[in-house]
Amino acid sequence: MINTILGNIASIVEKYFLFAFFLPVVLFACALAGGIVVSIGPDSAIAAVENLSAARWAWTSALIVIVLILVAYVLSALREAMTQLWSGDAALTRLILWGWIKLGKASQRAAYRRLRTASSGQSDWADVLREYEDEVGKVWHSAGKAAGPWSRWIMRIRIRMLHPQMSIDLVRKRLLPIVAMYKKFDGNSLKREYELLKRRLIDWDERSNFAIQGCAALLDRSYGALATVKPTRLGNIIDSYNYYAYTRYKIQAELLWPRLQHVIPASYNTAVQDAKVILDFAICMCTLATLYAVLALLAGPWLAFDPWLWGISAAVALLVARFFYGLSVSAAMQYGDRLRSSFDLFRLDLLKQLGFGRPSKLSEERETWQKLSQLVVYGTDIDLDIAPEKTP
Repeated sequence: MINTILGNIASIVEKYFLFAFFLPVVLFACALAGGIVVSIGPDSAIAAVENLSAARWAWTSALIVIVLILVAYVLSALREAMTQLWSGDAALTRLILWGWIKLGKASQRAAYRRLRTASSGQSDWADVLREYEDEVGKVWHSAGKAAGPWSRWIMRIRIRMLHPQMSIDLVRKRLLPIVAMYKKFDGNSLKREYELLKRRLIDWDERSNFAIQGCAALLDRSYGALATVKPTRLGNIIDSYNYYAYTRYKIQAELLWPRLQHVIPASYNTAVQDAKVILDFAICMCTLATLYAVLALLAGPWLAFDPWLWGISAAVALLVARFFYGLSVSAAMQYGDRLRSSFDLFRLDLLKQLGFGRPSKLSEERETWQKLSQLVVYGTDIDLDIAPEKTP
């Protein structure tokens, strides 16, 4: 029966609405109904249902479905407001939670600066390796005596005692007795030990560079600009993918995204919309779970004065809200990656649809997008070259 109802609903609404808004409303209604049943008692609830006639039950079920659909449509209209709420941009949030907003912004700015510092660093292990090679190269054949098993074993122990968590100065200090071994013994007899240490330093350098690049990628995916830092992770991630197109191509993403959607192939657009469905579903569930916690604390005692019941219900609802907020952060990351790739792959197709020629240089493209944005946003009187229509 449930599958039939969902199938009928899916035939009249699109998948985005069904999963992003209608399904959360159904789950919210089930949670409300469950709370009411527990508060008044299962026996009373069953008796009330049994007293309904078949006709009244049919009308009641139809009315409930209609109300759920209407509530879902209201939530879809409030999608931007819910996103702003959990991004920390809502006016009501800034007014009521002023201190929390300030604290959140300070925390996010500190995290931004830490990531920026980590992503702008450089690995020092390459310098250590170069110094090691230079010093050993000077004394490689300075001694004709070959190293014995005991000397080689001691050297390997010293090499294995080095690890990347050490400071650069400490590693340089511990390399001195290793280099001194090459002054005492012929380098060819310690060639394997030389390669072992060299390989370790190369691995540490690659690992350090990979970590630096990872911090740079995380900074790009998690934040926009320092001046526009939001008080929540979700708000900053949303800001980051809106900021991406402007920093790369001087494209106003929020303005031109509706236009870009019309030139994206259907298969790729479906993947973008799927990521959007998950994001809006998570935000909607987070909002409704928080609303349920508020209702449990404020309206629950009016149904039945049971502090334990409503306190536990509110706590569980807040845990659910926290879970879906984390899911929304992850979904926003995935959706942002889809948007970034959409601009990377199809922005030139949009230029063609808008009637402009294909630029030959990235600097020319950026100038075109910048002028186009000024034209669309401000109506600035700007002269742009329009490509002539090709005759068949």
